[in-house]
Amino acid sequence: MGGFTHLNAVSGFSTRFGAAHPEQLVQRAAERGMSALALTDRDAVTGAVRFAQAALEHGIRPIFGTNLAVAPLAPAPAQRRRTPVRGGAHVYEPPHRVVLLAQSRTGWARLCRLTSAAHAHGDSPLLLTFDDLNQHAGEGLTVLLGPASEPVRALAAGRPDLAEHLLAPWRQLPGIQLRLETCWLGYAGTGPGSLRMAARTLTLADQLGIEAVLTNATRYADRDQHRLADVLDAARLLRPIDRRRLDSGERWLKDPAAMGEIARRIAAAAGHGDDRAARLIAETAATADACTVDPVRDLGLGRPHFPEPAVVGAPGGPAHAARLLREKAEAGLIRRGLDRDPRARQRLQEELEVIKTLQYDSYFLTVAQVVEDIRELGIRVAARGSGAGSMVNHTLGIATANPLDFHLLMERFLSVRRASLLWQRARPNRLTAERLAQAGVLDSLRGPLTRRDLLLQITELHRQYQGRPLGDGQLPMTLDDHHTAPPSGLPEMTSREALNAELHILGADISRHLMDHHHQLLRELGATDAAHLKRLHPGQQVLVAGVRASTQTPPIRSGKRVIFVTLEDGSGLVDLAFFEDSHEACAHTIFHSGLLLVRGNIQRRGERNTVTGSMVWDLEQLAAARRDHGPEAVQRLLGAGADVPPAPRTEPHRTITHETGAALHPWADLQPPGQRAADLTKLGHTSPGSAG
Repeated sequence: MGGFTHLNAVSGFSTRFGAAHPEQLVQRAAERGMSALALTDRDAVTGAVRFAQAALEHGIRPIFGTNLAVAPLAPAPAQRRRTPVRGGAHVYEPPHRVVLLAQSRTGWARLCRLTSAAHAHGDSPLLLTFDDLNQHAGEGLTVLLGPASEPVRALAAGRPDLAEHLLAPWRQLPGIQLRLETCWLGYAGTGPGSLRMAARTLTLADQLGIEAVLTNATRYADRDQHRLADVLDAARLLRPIDRRRLDSGERWLKDPAAMGEIARRIAAAAGHGDDRAARLIAETAATADACTVDPVRDLGLGRPHFPEPAVVGAPGGPAHAARLLREKAEAGLIRRGLDRDPRARQRLQEELEVIKTLQYDSYFLTVAQVVEDIRELGIRVAARGSGAGSMVNHTLGIATANPLDFHLLMERFLSVRRASLLWQRARPNRLTAERLAQAGVLDSLRGPLTRRDLLLQITELHRQYQGRPLGDGQLPMTLDDHHTAPPSGLPEMTSREALNAELHILGADISRHLMDHHHQLLRELGATDAAHLKRLHPGQQVLVAGVRASTQTPPIRSGKRVIFVTLEDGSGLVDLAFFEDSHEACAHTIFHSGLLLVRGNIQRRGERNTVTGSMVWDLEQLAAARRDHGPEAVQRLLGAGADVPPAPRTEPHRTITHETGAALHPWADLQPPGQRAADLTKLGHTSPGSAG
């Protein structure tokens, strides 16, 4: 079958319910061949921005939705609640939920209004009423009624007549697109999530002429996260993990093939063939295609958004908001007793001009109103961070401290020239400036220039001021549009050059992992990464590679010398042990190389797989051989390593016995691991042992 779009998936922004980050869901969707994905978090749309950013990065079309609790239409039977244990409490969860999807910018606005309406009902449980739906629902919205909805719950109770009756108000909502959601979560019986319930839902949809869609009611990205869902349920409901109520383990982001098989099983249970399954998939795809909200065009992703001036008492627009902010700030200046302080008046005027230029007036008015509302509730409010340096914040009552008393700067919080201000105030010397440029620290300021352009400009400035007094010894370099030289045509640093500069200057790989340049070589050699090591069997021969994160030779009871190494390859850690029979061939390379390729055999240690090393190579040397002489040169080097005979096993001539009974080999550690600072030039911690 072709692609599939999940229309019902929640993330960790569904408090104590979703078990995956939005970015993880998007990444899995891309890996599993999907082109679109919906995020339908419970009771909120707070994950929408991170979801949209991740979707744009991975080429996934985002569909925006939410999952809201809805007040029942039919009266619920009275139920006697059991008394909780001492210190416990009952957690009431509304039993009925629906999924809303935004088809357009108008639909997104309606969805947000409905979410706000659900939160606006005071101390009662967060519920959406039909009055809210009649007021705010309409064109641009798709509604999915699935296993948690009131009509389908009635169907599960054996009341198809009641289910049809409860569907009538939903079908009468003007403008919405109504869908029945079929979902098989692996449960037995006839309840929600069962195969029989999914088949009954499909049958009801066909009988009433309502389109049906297929979902997996996704709570986590991968199958093995279902235990986390059990923990979240226990935390949300304040109850122990109940083995009778465990998650089925099926609510992961399944690939299109798996969802196609589920569609066939549901269609067969409803008495249909593969043609109905194909139509169910097609109706799901059509519903997804109708949701065309663009995060940049419709939501303004990447642009600042502030409340409309009318919301904060300025119906006349931005100019009215600026006047209102000035009036409130000047009144606050008088209230603070600073109206006769010329420094305070000047500082206030300067800040107000900056705010007006950037059109942040409604933002400041909004924050001031929020702070005032919070204080009226008797809740303490304290300003933190760079906002405390604003005189406007001080006069509006947002910040308590007078920024003049503590020499705080508004520019750290807000400035028209924010990007170049940090540089101009720092005024680094030539050596520091060159290192900053090489390591990429100035990338956000350089505009169209390459890092080599920046180095050239720094050199020219140094030559220009050579022999002239600099006062404080710093280069007066500016990076605004007026003073920056045009691009020289020098090429940008390659990714390897940039990485080498980061390692040399910062001692860390920032822009990419050290192993990124070696992935193709490792694939050719058939190496296994840390993430897949656990799938191998004990005794199996394996090639592993990575950055040498640590090397230790601790004392052991036998007095023999064992070299323990940990490699980090970007997907996880690989633990290795080299026994004495391998030291003649391996020890020198282990202690003198930062990137290693190791051949060894899998050993099981508890639940983890480790590797007993038998041969090791310098990965950088292998990469250079491949680059200069081709893959055959790498194979020759690997073959030469295999010809090294193992060293004879010999007993140590001298050992030191510890109080624990362990004996210390003469070439082993002389002090506990971690006592000496990490040697970043060797890319990891090396204990004070010797290569031999």
